[in-house]
Amino acid sequence: MAYKFVSPSNRGVADRLVVLPQGVVWFVEVKKDGGRLSTLQNIFIAEMQRLQQNVRVVWSKEDVDQLIKEMTE
Repeated sequence: MAYKFVSPSNRGVADRLVVLPQGVVWFVEVKKDGGRLSTLQNIFIAEMQRLQQNVRVVWSKEDVDQLIKEMTE
């Protein structure tokens, strides 16, 4: 399941919350090619990495395909 994630009091959170079997969760930020991450998004990503959470930025359809492949292996 991929949920559109909105947290009104926490700017910079990832766009999507992907929930997989066995308690696996991914935070996914979706950007268009040529887009950029905001300072708050970079802070969020760094915090999720520090907490050893699954977090990814996807920039293209190929990135999405690769992430899906990784999630299903």
